[in-house]
Amino acid sequence: MLPFTPDIDAEVDAIVAAWTTGLSIWQLESAEGGSGICRVCLRYAAELQLDEVPHDLLHLLAAPLESLITTRADTGDDSPLGDLAVAEVLRRRAIGRILPRHSVITWAVEAYVEPQVRRLVARLMEETCGR
Repeated sequence: MLPFTPDIDAEVDAIVAAWTTGLSIWQLESAEGGSGICRVCLRYAAELQLDEVPHDLLHLLAAPLESLITTRADTGDDSPLGDLAVAEVLRRRAIGRILPRHSVITWAVEAYVEPQVRRLVARLMEETCGR
């Protein structure tokens, strides 16, 4: 296995900054929906304490993080367990880098996403219950 030296902090910061900035323009109506949550997002939802964030929105954060980790964890040798161990270290580092900003992320979600969710719920209630 190659020496472990990847510094992913700057890249994690850039991914989170882009995602947080994008919250202000994300539209619930344009979300694809789907039949559930993917495995990648399931892990990140739990670890980042973002369980209530719509999957389509969470995926815009989790997928680039996972891609970064997968790319950096490729040790180039024939030891997949080595790659998995490196990936886990990098994932924990990324999570540790993001968690201190949880209150800022939560504020942005509440400011930009929650009003959209509440409007959708009210519209669905009106359509289904006539209220």
